[in-house]
Amino acid sequence: MTNEDGNVSKPVGGIAPFGYRWQDGSLVVAPSEAQIRKLIFELFIKHKRKRVVAKLLNDLGYRTRRGSEFSDTTIDRLIRDTTAKGLRIENGKEITVEPVLSGELWQKANNLLGEKQTRPAIQLFVGVTFCDCGGKMIAVGCLEKYSCIDCKRKINSSDLEEIFTSQISKLESNLASDNSIENSWPILTPKEKRVLIEQLVSRIKIGRTAIIMEFAFQAHSFKTPTSLQQNATDNKTQNPTKLSENIPSLNEPLMNEADAARFLGISKMTLLRRRNAGEVGFFRVGFRILYSKEKHLIPFLIKCEK
Repeated sequence: MTNEDGNVSKPVGGIAPFGYRWQDGSLVVAPSEAQIRKLIFELFIKHKRKRVVAKLLNDLGYRTRRGSEFSDTTIDRLIRDTTAKGLRIENGKEITVEPVLSGELWQKANNLLGEKQTRPAIQLFVGVTFCDCGGKMIAVGCLEKYSCIDCKRKINSSDLEEIFTSQISKLESNLASDNSIENSWPILTPKEKRVLIEQLVSRIKIGRTAIIMEFAFQAHSFKTPTSLQQNATDNKTQNPTKLSENIPSLNEPLMNEADAARFLGISKMTLLRRRNAGEVGFFRVGFRILYSKEKHLIPFLIKCEK
């Protein structure tokens, strides 16, 4: 390959992916390798094991471009690479090339690969969440719930996350709403959320009728998505300011069915129907359905008035 000055130059994209070769500065299909690469996808969809695919290829006498045997790592890389379906990523740009297999085949293999290779989810509140009986609460059921190791009281992870963002907003009342952690929370990665919780929360206590969050640092130490991402890499070097002693914790008072119905001025049966219809939010703590006046009941009343 030569440039405009007649000098030999290397392809911009580096070494051609397995199944392709460089020709006049463009990637073209290398038929012999392309057949093997397509076979990799077909074998993986059938057997669902990368090591099995590598062994089958090696037993058939196939080898990598360098003459080495295939490994499960190589199989993983070749399946994930989008070039096989005709989409090449170079310097952050998408370039269309001739595919060696259909997009449907690529997607099906990657869906299976994702099921087998997903990284463990980050336990956002592990280590800081306790039951009011004194027991630690650990993540169970694919992290969908936190359960007390002693009395087995449970709370949904999504409810705990919602309560956290609600309470943190009270500590940020002096900030502009567009910079608040509550508004930034949905776009943060699980790792960034965990960094925030580690730095802001000292202890969470789950009770029958209240959830108490004790905060260690001022929320305004982390007020924009940009600063959150920066703090994720160097959070151990931070020195946030301690909260004043007169604000050691915030409570989320909760109501049972009877109290909530009385507050709304409706019967328990009507409340049940409205809840099942998705009109009234709620938290589930163990087998109990509990309501927050601020997050669930008052918004429902406002909607009814409108």
